[in-house]
Amino acid sequence: MSHELIAAAAGAVLALAAWRLTRHVVTLVHEGGHALVAVLTGRRLSGIRLHRDTSGLTTSIGRPHGPGMIATAAAGYLAPSALGLGGAWLVDLGHTAWALWIGLGVLAAMLLFIRNWFGLLVVLLAGAAVAALIWRSSP
Repeated sequence: MSHELIAAAAGAVLALAAWRLTRHVVTLVHEGGHALVAVLTGRRLSGIRLHRDTSGLTTSIGRPHGPGMIATAAAGYLAPSALGLGGAWLVDLGHTAWALWIGLGVLAAMLLFIRNWFGLLVVLLAGAAVAALIWRSSP
């Protein structure tokens, strides 16, 4: 068997293992996107729920139709990409610490709206991971 094939197989196994650990973060960012745009469009955020099957639900109160509702519904799908681009932009500018501190602040704010135990666990673990990165990267 060639070294390239072994490396590809090992990479696939590692990617699957990493995905099982990080997939809930994607749901967290997705639901956070719904929540942020709901608030920015004048809706009242009432809760965020994250589930073990990687589904989630963000609820807000406001008009059931119109531009605010459309933007809120679409935001979750754009949020992971926007977060990645924004983080990469801050890192490129040399502001890696800012990116981490902003992320930790957003996670802290999300704690106020999490409405289930599993969601709380995901937010706390993500916050602990970001805090550990901040601590390890401090001079």
